[in-house]
Amino acid sequence: MKIDPDVMSITFYVLAIKTNGHAFVILDGSHPDVRLPAPFKGEKEVTLEYIVDAPTPITDWSVSVQGIHATLSFGGRPEETFVPWAAVLSMIDPVADRGMIIRGAPPEQPAPKPGLRLVK
Repeated sequence: MKIDPDVMSITFYVLAIKTNGHAFVILDGSHPDVRLPAPFKGEKEVTLEYIVDAPTPITDWSVSVQGIHATLSFGGRPEETFVPWAAVLSMIDPVADRGMIIRGAPPEQPAPKPGLRLVK
């Protein structure tokens, strides 16, 4: 059975936030529908941190089938953000020490150097 990556993303994110109050979302900042502060827009990899009990609380956090919307603090300044699920690369729940790669492949292992053998 094939599971839709967006359904996996929503489930993982909501569980991380509801259970532990903390999640990192790694996204493609060059996706056309992403809303980020100007310095991050267009970056190939951006990490956003969502913390329920942050010193600057997230008051407008919402999750939908379209993506994640929240006003986050950047250098102490509130900025509206929107991350469509299509832009999510991976997610991390730092409290539970687990993560999930949504799009793309895991990083490649370096090839062994000639004359050396790989021992696992």
